[in-house]
Amino acid sequence: MGKRGERRRKYGVRRLAVVSVYLTEEHIRNLDALVKLGLFRSRSDVVETALEDLLYRYNVKIDDEDIEAIRGR
Repeated sequence: MGKRGERRRKYGVRRLAVVSVYLTEEHIRNLDALVKLGLFRSRSDVVETALEDLLYRYNVKIDDEDIEAIRGR
């Protein structure tokens, strides 16, 4: 891990932001089970992978140009 808020991933260094979510105890137990099985390094890794899969499934990719267009600039 580099500077705070950055993490080296398979595609290089990416800046990260903290997002808080409320999860049920069952979801937490399931996240922890995936980590204990060695499938993921952490709860965050599980959630990040799930989000990436969801965005891929729905073909969602917004880049900086898209954001500026959405803002109307």
